[in-house]
Amino acid sequence: MEAFSRLFDGVKDPRRSDATRHGLHEMPMIALLAMPCGGEGCTDMERFGCAKGSFLRGFVTLKRGAPIHGAFSNPCNALVPRGLQRVLLRPVRNWAKR
Repeated sequence: MEAFSRLFDGVKDPRRSDATRHGLHEMPMIALLAMPCGGEGCTDMERFGCAKGSFLRGFVTLKRGAPIHGAFSNPCNALVPRGLQRVLLRPVRNWAKR
């Protein structure tokens, strides 16, 4: 999980600091794990998080429980797509350098 979290180093969190209940890296991790199970939207991500909370705690802290659908949609709507693309491509670029 630490390696996944480090991918987000340097990414500006678009959320108001007083409104953050979950780490910015937690939502993409849950989303990436939910998609192969049929997750397509923020509500599906919330349902997956609630149903698989004990499993997810092996990857993310979930200090305040599973994020609700709004917790997924707000950063997804605010993140700059190019910035998120750079984050998700970092492992590929690092692997290619080897």
